[in-house]
Amino acid sequence: MIQRLIAVTLVGTLLWSAFGGSLKAKTLEITTIKEFEKACSQEKPLILFFYAPWCGACKGMKEPYDNIAKDRKDVVMAKISVENKKLKGLFDAFNITVIPTIITRQTGMLSQEQLETMVTRKPRVKPVKAGSAAAA
Repeated sequence: MIQRLIAVTLVGTLLWSAFGGSLKAKTLEITTIKEFEKACSQEKPLILFFYAPWCGACKGMKEPYDNIAKDRKDVVMAKISVENKKLKGLFDAFNITVIPTIITRQTGMLSQEQLETMVTRKPRVKPVKAGSAAAA
C-alpha cells in the first residue's frame, strides 16, 4: 500500500512540477495512429501513459494521472493501452517493454535554466526498500 502511494505521489509530483499551472483539461485516450499524430502535432508538451487494463500498478496510477489531467490545459495528457494491437508499431518505436511507462515530449526550445532544472531535479519522495515494514 505504501509503495503504491509513494509511486503515485512521485508520478504526480514529477508531472505537476514539470509543467506547473492549473487550467482545466482531460485525459486523451489514443486508440489509433491518426489520434497519436494529432496529439503530437499540438504545440503543447505531451505526456504519454502506456498501460494495460489488467495491470495492478497501472490501475493505481490511472486515477492520479486522470486527476492531474483535469487540472491541466497547457499539457496534452494521453493514455495508450498496450492491448491495442493497432498501435504495436508505436510501442516498438518507444521501446515499451514494461508497464506502466510514462514518456514526455515537449516541442520548442528549453532555456538553459529549464534544462538545468530538469536534469538536476531530485525526487521529493524517498524510495522504500522491498521487504521493509513501510513497504507492506
